Amino acid sequence: MAIAPFTGSETFKAPVERVYALLTTAGELKDCMPDVVSTEVVSDLVLKGKVAPSFSFIRTKLSFTLTIERTEVNKVAKNRNASDGIGARITIESTMHFSPTADGGTKVDWEGRLTELKGLVSMAPAGLITGAAEKTIAATWALVRKKLGE
Repeated sequence: MAIAPFTGSETFKAPVERVYALLTTAGELKDCMPDVVSTEVVSDLVLKGKVAPSFSFIRTKLSFTLTIERTEVNKVAKNRNASDGIGARITIESTMHFSPTADGGTKVDWEGRLTELKGLVSMAPAGLITGAAEKTIAATWALVRKKLGE
């Protein structure tokens, strides 16, 4: 099943250094993940845990490992989120490009790609998966804004 990449831009009032630090530090990101049941900060760049997605087509808790790569400090970062549970194995890889705004804030241009979808979840219609992903992405950015105090 081919699902188009998810792309977008987010703008924050906080400076690039603060936004980059939040989005590339496991201990900070743990507070920005929707539907989290538990988390374990393995290192600055690795977060493990469990989520209970609120999607009609996934009725299981998923274990996840989020691995962060600080590609170019304060400019580019990548991450890989590998999740699995009963009837589901999902891997998402994303890239974020950070740039300062004229008013001292930050613009983040991002792209996320579904690179692995296996198990019973792979039989869900592409539109259902896309809708669920969009809901999760919006909830994640809302939690990032909250963490930044915006």
